[in-house]
Amino acid sequence: NKNVEEKKSNNINTTKKSNYSEIDQKLIQVDQKLKLLYYLRPINLGTEKDKFFSNFKANPKFEYPELKFDLFDLEKEINNVITDDTALGLLFERKREELVKKIKLLANRGFDDFTQISIDLYGAPSQDIVEKALEHLNKTKGTYSNIQGTIAAEEAKITMDKVFEDYGLNNWAVKIKEDMVSDAIAGKNNRLFLRKGALFSEDRIKNLIIHEIETHILTAENGKAQPYELLNRGLANYLETQEGLAIYNILTQMKESEKNLYLSVSLVYAVDMAMKHSFVEIFEKMLDFKIPPERAWRTALKVKRGLEDTGKAGGFTKDFLYYKGYKQIESFVAQGGNIKDLYRGKFNINDLELILNIENIKEPKYLPKWL
Repeated sequence: NKNVEEKKSNNINTTKKSNYSEIDQKLIQVDQKLKLLYYLRPINLGTEKDKFFSNFKANPKFEYPELKFDLFDLEKEINNVITDDTALGLLFERKREELVKKIKLLANRGFDDFTQISIDLYGAPSQDIVEKALEHLNKTKGTYSNIQGTIAAEEAKITMDKVFEDYGLNNWAVKIKEDMVSDAIAGKNNRLFLRKGALFSEDRIKNLIIHEIETHILTAENGKAQPYELLNRGLANYLETQEGLAIYNILTQMKESEKNLYLSVSLVYAVDMAMKHSFVEIFEKMLDFKIPPERAWRTALKVKRGLEDTGKAGGFTKDFLYYKGYKQIESFVAQGGNIKDLYRGKFNINDLELILNIENIKEPKYLPKWL
């Protein structure tokens, strides 16, 4: 697309050296306002869930929070960011382009273009990946539902706080929170959130420690020590590599690949289904794979958020990244890549060469015990 190429070159300065700290801060300010998952969380989730669980047949109709900023002003702001063609300049330009897509995504909540913008941002599974996912799910049916958790969030919190202590991360703490879509998530303000009422098995707690603390949080802490804050917050497409690395770490440490791949594989299939099917159909398909009703509901919600009428085709493709990222890490390691390099901060593997070319980039201070 000629216009896009022209726009790109307009935003890249090939002569004057840029003020990188200023660009870093400007991109972060915009990124902080966007709060994608907050603005894609339906405000009527509770009532729609109750309705759904009363007969399992009504596709939810979602309403979303009002935006606390003007999208047009924000887009204008981000389009005024001029980078250069150094390694850092190119990384910042990629982040700028990603933010433009995120702005468009929020502008199109509830509209037909939402799905296509999500695909532009995160991609969508190829037929080949979908077939592999289906094969895996059929082969391992019921693997997931056998895991009964008996450990309350309050007890899990004690275990995880101890892990922070062991790594010397005294600035981090676990907090129990209501109304979360996931059971656990690492927040931006040095908090690891656990969902109130969630029950965990011992294996699940180990998984979460590897996934949230020993992948996301250690990487974020290393990113904090870097000269630019975006390495802590996340450069363009960092999520794919971060989530892939988390799954890779779990599979190498826990050794139960069938069970630990089950959820990310089911999300690949759910994202693909969302493109053509309704919320109810996705939910029913997850039940066929022996995924418990509560988890099946959350899977359908993850891939249908962003739509108002979830009976329509289309959806949010972000959760396909877990499996896609895992495959990315697998091939990186097979080609002799060093996992330690990925702990320097939050970025996509494809940008590693540019990262290593940043002046005064530091070695990672925090690494998982097994590394």
